Amino acid sequence: MKRDGGRCQWVRADTHRKCLQPATDVDHILNDAAGGTDDDTNLRALCTTHHRWKSSHEGGQASGAARRAKRDAAPKPLHPGLVADKRELEPPPF
Repeated sequence: MKRDGGRCQWVRADTHRKCLQPATDVDHILNDAAGGTDDDTNLRALCTTHHRWKSSHEGGQASGAARRAKRDAAPKPLHPGLVADKRELEPPPF
């Protein structure tokens, strides 16, 4: 916080300018799950609005990745034409 002068260091993508509102939180630029550390080079001061937005965005990405992993791990049903023994699919004789 002291290094950043107590001001939000969020940089707007459209204007490339810093927010500079009073900072309330210290943020990990790269979070722990992504391999970030507590080193000063990985920390920055953010205002409440930008810290909440960033945390929410990261949480949404993580839950989406978990849903995709679960979906991709589920066995996919085979099409009846691809089943090795087609006799199992034939109707019983009358």
